[in-house]
Amino acid sequence: MLTFVLAGDNNYTPYIETTLKSILYHHSNCKIYVLNENILPEWFRKVNKLAEPLKSKIIDIKIVDEVIG
Repeated sequence: MLTFVLAGDNNYTPYIETTLKSILYHHSNCKIYVLNENILPEWFRKVNKLAEPLKSKIIDIKIVDEVIG
């Protein structure tokens, strides 16, 4: 199983989605962690529908400023 880590916020979801599609086009059976502060759960449900047939999962990892700084 391949593992990837991406980071962004709600404004970057189009770019993250493009990256996810590229990863999933070339690989299956992946775990992709998306570090974020404010990406909506609906977005994760949408992209996981793309990932599930490829035995992959996009995982929502919430980060808050206090943890980082």
